[in-house]
Amino acid sequence: MEERPKTLSTFDLRNELLHVHRVGYGRGDRSGWPMLDTHFTVAPGQVTTITGYPNSGKSQFMDSLGINLARQGWRFCFCSLENIPVVLHAEKLIKQYIGKPVREGVSARMSEDEVMEAASDMEDWFHFVMPAEKKPNPSLEDVIETFEENFKARDLWHAKEAKIAAVIDPWNELEHFRPHGMSLTEYIGESLSRLRQWSRQNNVHVFIIAHPAKQQRVRDTGKLPVPTPDMISDSAHFWNKSDNCIAVSLQDEHNSPSVDIHVQKIRFAHIGRRGMVTLIYDRVSGRYSETTANLYQVK
Repeated sequence: MEERPKTLSTFDLRNELLHVHRVGYGRGDRSGWPMLDTHFTVAPGQVTTITGYPNSGKSQFMDSLGINLARQGWRFCFCSLENIPVVLHAEKLIKQYIGKPVREGVSARMSEDEVMEAASDMEDWFHFVMPAEKKPNPSLEDVIETFEENFKARDLWHAKEAKIAAVIDPWNELEHFRPHGMSLTEYIGESLSRLRQWSRQNNVHVFIIAHPAKQQRVRDTGKLPVPTPDMISDSAHFWNKSDNCIAVSLQDEHNSPSVDIHVQKIRFAHIGRRGMVTLIYDRVSGRYSETTANLYQVK
């Protein structure tokens, strides 16, 4: 028989209410930047959408956030469909971890020993989805099943103390099979509802990186408007279905290393609140920092 919803009274929830009274909900884990922690922390079982124009740094921001969270015990599986072969993504993460490039160039690069040490240090932190050769753009169901298989193989699935996160970057690169007669907006809404339900039921934090649709520049300034989740191509449901929404926006598209992180939606007050902070991006290390010192704040 199909399981149906049930009802609870406030008295049924008395023990949970007493727990909240005594200790509260607590914040999520720190982002790694104290200024941003005021607005955004990370807790299991939520969906965070990060948007921004191409080359605005949203994937690099996600990588930096991932490293900061991994230092606090989080374990990730990335589906990064714009970083194929997946060694390109591993290289970016190791670059941020060490603070020096892997490849030879104008800046001093890391040694082979540092490459091997970083790969060993981060072995448990980050795993990567490698699409099938004949299906380079997997479906959402393919990705969810692969995430589950990965976390199970790592003994993290439903483990009591595990903090796990799944990253889809970008959403736009997934293969979307829309049933006949269903509008694209309806399909996106149902897909995001499915992903949110999966996140909550299995205590996984899901990060979705998504590109906004093409926008007209502001006439007076010549700049692009700050993107919002309802600008994401194909559906405004990203705003409705996500627990948290963040936009990454360059202050200057060509010259400035300053990147504005706009926290535009926080569903639950104990996680944070809306606001904006500015981080500094260092091209050599790939790191974001609150100052030009380029130091992570999470120990």
